[in-house]
Parts: sequence; C-alpha cells; structure tokens
Amino acid sequence: MQKLAADQFLLSNELEQSIPPQDLLESMQNEFAELRKITLLLKSR
Repeated sequence: MQKLAADQFLLSNELEQSIPPQDLLESMQNEFAELRKITLLLKSR
C-alpha cells in the first residue's frame, strides 16, 4: 500500500512536469479519485 502511494506520488510529479497548470488540477483530481477506488478495493479484500 505504501509503495502504491509512493508510485502515485512519483507519477504525480512526472505529470506535473508534462501538463500545463490549467490541466494539472483536473489531472490530480482524477488521480485522487482513482487512488480512492484502489484504496477501497484493497480495504474490502
């Protein structure tokens, strides 16, 4: 789980480098939604 969060953080950093600021917020919101889904899936196991 911790590794997943670290990977997600690295991915966010990479995205930040490549995405213009106006798209960044939307992109990060999508990532957090995805991360929440993954977290819920892992908790329900």
